[in-house]
Amino acid sequence: MIAILLCIWIYRDAESRGMSGALWLIIVLIAGIIGLIIYLVVRKDKKTAAQPPPPPL
Repeated sequence: MIAILLCIWIYRDAESRGMSGALWLIIVLIAGIIGLIIYLVVRKDKKTAAQPPPPPL
């Protein structure tokens, strides 16, 4: 059960970060805990909305 939830999380997290969710899902399924560690190390930061510049004084 935990493995299924972990796979769903990896897929969704990778997709939300602009990465291939299916590819990372396969890597983690094949490599196990090593694949998970690799994913956590190389995953991209989430893009945050840029704040508009302050108004001129």
